[in-house]
Order: sequence, then C-alpha cells, then structure tokens
Amino acid sequence: MGILLGFALHALLVEPKRGAADFADVGAGERARLPARLPMREFLKVVWGTPTVLILMGAFMCANFVAVVLLSWMPKFLHDKFHMGLAMAGLTATIFVQLASMASSPVGGWIADSLRKRLRAVASSCRR
Repeated sequence: MGILLGFALHALLVEPKRGAADFADVGAGERARLPARLPMREFLKVVWGTPTVLILMGAFMCANFVAVVLLSWMPKFLHDKFHMGLAMAGLTATIFVQLASMASSPVGGWIADSLRKRLRAVASSCRR
C-alpha cells in the first residue's frame, strides 16, 4: 500500500522550483537563490563521513530491533502467560509503548532545546 501511495503522490504532487520558498518571506527577487545542488557522490561522502550520522543510524537500527522484538514477541507472551485474548494482548503490548513515545517526544525536544540554549550561552561566555 505504501508503494502505491508513493506512486500516486509522485504523479499528483507538483514539486516547486528548488529554493522557491526560501526567500519569499523576505521579499528577495529571482536572483537570490540557493547554490547549485551538491553532486550525489559528494553528498554521500559528506553523509557517510559524518560521525553523528553514523551514530544516529546505529541508534535507530537498535531501536527498531527492540521495536520488532516488542511488537512480535510481546503479544504472544501476554497471550501465553496471562491467557489474554490475542486482540487484548496485541493492544496491551503496544499501547503503553506508543503512549510513552508520544509523551516523551515533546519532552525530549524541550530538553534538547533548553540544553542547546544553555550550552550556547556557556560556549559564548568561554570565548570572551
């Protein structure tokens, strides 16, 4: 279904000119544009050469392994151990994790923003 949706969106959505909206709010003219696109080889060299990208990819890979284990093993465990129906076991196995994720994402973003502001203030005071 996702692949079909991708084809439908590719056919129906119109891509604006690159950089068309970047300067619209400041009233810049047609000449104020972003530099040319970075060649794919250079882009991949930058991406694969950035340690942060590699660490994030590893972290997301590990998180997905945990999610697969949780989503495939936990309903069966709840069904066998606590004699829940499969529907209730599936809901119980997933709802608490999803609710925790929904609640912790904004909190984590707020913490990251406040740490960034604090660290930027510390860094600027160290330069003086």
